[in-house]
Amino acid sequence: MHTNIPQKDISFWWAIFPLIIMIISMLLTIVVFKGEPHVPLIIGTGAAASIAWKHNYKWKEIEEMMFQGIRLALPAVIIIMLVGLTIGAWIGGGIVATMIYYGLKIISPSFFW
Repeated sequence: MHTNIPQKDISFWWAIFPLIIMIISMLLTIVVFKGEPHVPLIIGTGAAASIAWKHNYKWKEIEEMMFQGIRLALPAVIIIMLVGLTIGAWIGGGIVATMIYYGLKIISPSFFW
């Protein structure tokens, strides 16, 4: 998808800065405070939007770029969700346990020694 947003150059260090902020806040939140990763992700998003705003992007352009990123990632997220649902259904239905049981009957651990 191509949008009518004019491309503006942002240097590598300005572009990597939100990632560094998000990694540091993620480490502090998860490792030090034993919290959830949602707030650091919002902090990283805010840092990226602030840097884009500093480089003369308008809020409408930033918003459109965020929606475009979500649209690009959505098919992969749906596939991962469907795989998780399938695995959950298999575990709940006993299929995984059955495969392990019969798999260990067919291949014994001595096969690997």
